[in-house]
Amino acid sequence: MDLVAAAGLTGLLFVKEAGVPIPIPGDLLVIGAGVATAGDPVGAIALLGVILVAGYAGGSIQFLIARGALRQPLINLLTRVGVPQARIESLAERLRRGGARPWRSRVPRPAFGCLPLPRVGWPRYPCRRSPPGS
Repeated sequence: MDLVAAAGLTGLLFVKEAGVPIPIPGDLLVIGAGVATAGDPVGAIALLGVILVAGYAGGSIQFLIARGALRQPLINLLTRVGVPQARIESLAERLRRGGARPWRSRVPRPAFGCLPLPRVGWPRYPCRRSPPGS
């Protein structure tokens, strides 16, 4: 992979991670970069490092924008659709104190009852099993 293509790919991933909606899946770009550097292991490791730095920097910029400049417009939008200001502030305070909780769901499966699917953490709740055929 030549230097211009690597720089373009890095810039595109940086912009995507910063929050600009570009209709190309980022995973596909990274897989393509891996295929393009398959014959050069040193170049592949270097490109992977650059891609990781670009993703981290873009994600950090998106976080800072959402936390700073976009916070008040988002709060205004939420209050416009009916979420009270007191509710927004109580949820924000809860997140400041304890952090985000893992989100889990139960998916019904035949002969198993339900299977918990952890999204962020391991589930801590029991799953009742149903007999086969029910």
